[in-house]
Amino acid sequence: MGLFSKNRGAQTAQGSAIQRTNPQITPMSEEDIQKSLQSVAEGGVPLTAKKRLEGQVGSDRPFTSTLSTSEFLALTSVGLVPISQVMGSSVYQIGYQPLPMGFSQGMAMGSLIQPQLLSVQTEALNRCRDLALTRLVDEARAVGADGVLAVKISSGSLDFGTNVISTSITGTAFRYPESLKPKSKSYGLGLTNLSGADVIQLVSHGYLPVGILASVVVYFAPIPYLPMGSPTGPSIFGGGAGGWGGNFEVSSLSQALRYTQHIVRSSVKEQAEHMRADGVVGMDLKTGSAPIGDESTRAVYFTSSVYATAIKRAPSPQDAKPVDISLDLAT
Repeated sequence: MGLFSKNRGAQTAQGSAIQRTNPQITPMSEEDIQKSLQSVAEGGVPLTAKKRLEGQVGSDRPFTSTLSTSEFLALTSVGLVPISQVMGSSVYQIGYQPLPMGFSQGMAMGSLIQPQLLSVQTEALNRCRDLALTRLVDEARAVGADGVLAVKISSGSLDFGTNVISTSITGTAFRYPESLKPKSKSYGLGLTNLSGADVIQLVSHGYLPVGILASVVVYFAPIPYLPMGSPTGPSIFGGGAGGWGGNFEVSSLSQALRYTQHIVRSSVKEQAEHMRADGVVGMDLKTGSAPIGDESTRAVYFTSSVYATAIKRAPSPQDAKPVDISLDLAT
């Protein structure tokens, strides 16, 4: 599998005013491949992405975006100019994650094994996302953007390896009108997971997005051992005689799940404070779980992730006026 670049050739059909562009894929030179790999190794973007973005700066080419028609028209009505669709991605290998001392997937759990954060998996997930986000920022800066809106983050594992994960991030780079362009570096690049419609409402009421907040945590929670005579017998997931009982809360798992959510929410709060934000909006909290055990479930992985947008008051909020938009932003 090689690395490729695109050379565009244009052809015009006789008797037609439509000019069609046919991409021609040619192999990159060995020198360009090495430069591209070096850029990625340093956390930057591939050489082909740099060339693509260079074509967007100061040219008459049409912009690309992830915006709907309504969002595009609404953005331009308040002076925000979409520039280009930008993206970032990363594929990451998760290292060996030892399970807690004394844990065996084939044995029943007692009270000696304590729930705990799985640091290797947690670090890998956050690092993979941060690399992808850094590359999206590099692309946005390459086109002279003031921010990126409608940022979408997707993560998952690859089919060819259970310990290989990937993260892809996309969004639409934009520029502010001069009246809104922040002069202070404290505003940073305005990354946001908010939609174009939500950004318009923020801007029209005197606020600007100043950054994406993100955190992921993976947590290990053993299944509690329940003695015979308990509502469900010795295992809350067991069957057979005495295996099913009445409804009740598994408090140890509830506590573990709540703690994962506490960790990511606390992390987001710290990030917002570091950005000196006035507030956090658009918080998207998600939680998943996966069983651990060869023959029966003996423990659970809980994974919690959160994405949000830090906001600040615009440089001159007293000059901001609500905008009456009659467009259907739901389409």
